[in-house]
Amino acid sequence: MTFLDFAVRMTTKEKKMHIIMTSSDSFFLQWIGKCINPTYLDWFVLGDMTRDEAHRYFLHALETDCRLSEEKKAMLGSVDSDTIYRLTGGRPIFIESYIRQVHQSGFFVDPLRFQPVRQAYGCMFNSLGDEPKTYGKAETLAVSSLLVNSPGHHTSYGNLAIKLGLPVVEEMFERNFLQYRPPSTFSRDLDPSPYETVVTAQSQPCLRAMEWFVNSHRNK
Repeated sequence: MTFLDFAVRMTTKEKKMHIIMTSSDSFFLQWIGKCINPTYLDWFVLGDMTRDEAHRYFLHALETDCRLSEEKKAMLGSVDSDTIYRLTGGRPIFIESYIRQVHQSGFFVDPLRFQPVRQAYGCMFNSLGDEPKTYGKAETLAVSSLLVNSPGHHTSYGNLAIKLGLPVVEEMFERNFLQYRPPSTFSRDLDPSPYETVVTAQSQPCLRAMEWFVNSHRNK
């Protein structure tokens, strides 16, 4: 008997327990849905923090950071929250990275100075240099422009697959250029909240890297 057979028997037939499975793989729901009847499943897709949650976390991280002077803490705390969110999004690792970089090299709000953005931009070029089998610079530019300019910075997975072809979109997932987001009533980081499966950038710094890529090719 496999673990999934055991899970179904214990939770639905004998009703002896609940089983919670977690995964950071955005395709986990697709996989588990092929193995277990979806009527037996309840799922929650957790996104990043909302703008308000990210701002509160930012202020908390500032307050508890022992490296920054009180003057620098006060200065950072007075910066418009949307400015910081545009760089870091709602992911703690990027919020902490921004505070650390300000401590090391001084205050900035230019995305091009933020190290995670620069790393994401470099990864985009490295990916193109590896010669993807199904897409090139034109498709990368088209998708980047679409996400940068769309409301909520996400677009329909189905429509994108029709426009570019499913093999292109699947390879972009494989190369970590795009993020697959199943519909969820629980996650609140996408605004407006979609009612279908959508595609996003991997992170807010990745979105800023896409914006950098689009702007650098605008007049070419």
